[in-house]
Amino acid sequence: MSLNHLEFDLAVQELRDEAPFPEQRQRGLERVLSRRRRSPKLPLAVGAAAVVVGLSLLPLVSRRGGGYAWAEVLRRTEGAENVHCVTYNAAGQPVGELWRSGVMRASWGRGEDGRIRFEDRCDKWTFYSFVYWDSLKGPNARQFAWLWDVTPQMLEGMKRFSRPRMVVEDFMNTRRTHLVRQERVEVDGRTLQRYVLLMYGKDLETVEADPGSGRILTIRSRFGETCRYEYPETVDASVFSYRSRISRDVIVFDRRGHPDPQHEPPFMPPVIQAKGGIQLRKASVSTDGTLYVYWTGHLPDKNEAKRLRILGTRTGRVKWLGYYKDGIHPVTGPHAKRLVCYRVELPEKVGDKITIRVPWGPRIVEFRDISLEKPQPFTE
Repeated sequence: MSLNHLEFDLAVQELRDEAPFPEQRQRGLERVLSRRRRSPKLPLAVGAAAVVVGLSLLPLVSRRGGGYAWAEVLRRTEGAENVHCVTYNAAGQPVGELWRSGVMRASWGRGEDGRIRFEDRCDKWTFYSFVYWDSLKGPNARQFAWLWDVTPQMLEGMKRFSRPRMVVEDFMNTRRTHLVRQERVEVDGRTLQRYVLLMYGKDLETVEADPGSGRILTIRSRFGETCRYEYPETVDASVFSYRSRISRDVIVFDRRGHPDPQHEPPFMPPVIQAKGGIQLRKASVSTDGTLYVYWTGHLPDKNEAKRLRILGTRTGRVKWLGYYKDGIHPVTGPHAKRLVCYRVELPEKVGDKITIRVPWGPRIVEFRDISLEKPQPFTE
């Protein structure tokens, strides 16, 4: 999508935490690369990449059950250069997948409702991130994702996670993990080392590791989910590209080539029509399904605002009427040249054109049959 539409969209107005500033992208990348809280809507291995802490508290050689101690299994698993993990639900259906090779990684997770709930793909050049928003359910709402350049700041963050520490978040803080028992077992004719862990004093997880390499092979939760790990010699680099994404039916905000909005000029769309001292500049439907209208010339006061009308569709609650603020550039200049933003809910499916009536004193300035910009599928 275009930069102008992005600046205009709810991404600036409502989802400021997701705005693509370098430091915010850095924090976002680290959240992806480090830890995600488990949710009943997400599979066991969602975001299963984190820094192991407190391992020095545990011995490296087990005194019971033979084989490597649990801390050493984590160390050996995180030391693998290439990792592939698939998570299966209790019915044996794949509900999540994770790839890692050096600093590159890719992951996705499917919720209990069958929807793709998140997807992240990061190679050495681009970072694709999608999170499903339950709140985007209106008749005009659309799910969306981000596509960013991998900046030097992000690359530094990726280097901090340069080894694939592919273990479930709950295993990271060993001070909250109690090893119930450790034993050798035979599974499908193969000798494995099994670790039964009590997580946070209530959840039992069963981990099976290769007694030779000391790396995790399976993680089984008491909820019936299973994560299966493998450590290939090589990984096809295309799996980390955004072009391999499976969340294809979402809007993509393409921020490549725009590393820092603070260095870009203030948002000011071109004039569509001008009459009666009002310059209409933009009318659009955002991904949250609300209508945005932008103009310059006059900001209606409270009494005038009661006569502001949108014809051609039913409107709901007014969410904003005032000068446009992006949180980056100060609102300055003559009032007649400041950008006015009118934002209103759309409770029903909107068509392709609307008529806008802007009050100014006793007058009404009407703009007929204005074409609406709507989120469009991502194309290259």
